[in-house]
Amino acid sequence: MKTSWSLVALATVALLMGCSSAKEDWNKATSANTVASYQDYLNKHPSGEHSSDALDKIHSLEDDAAWSQAKQANTADAYREYMQKQPAGSHLKDAQEAVTAQQRAAD
Repeated sequence: MKTSWSLVALATVALLMGCSSAKEDWNKATSANTVASYQDYLNKHPSGEHSSDALDKIHSLEDDAAWSQAKQANTADAYREYMQKQPAGSHLKDAQEAVTAQQRAAD
């Protein structure tokens, strides 16, 4: 009986440590706010409480980086590349407007 309680206690401690680790890893990821930090969280906790949040953040950061590159290049081709790489991107309307404006300016 004593062994059973010891195993239950050990399992409980391990579970609590795992939860703490996942929470700490999430806090680290959000503090860093980089694709790499969220990917690290997902590698360690693929089914974790914040796994869908981590994926959302990765997509958002990648979208913002692609948009920043397109804006920096400021060419119709760069905006088209953004639209191709980020078909559900949050800057699609802006990219389409930029392409239209550049085409009008070229005419």
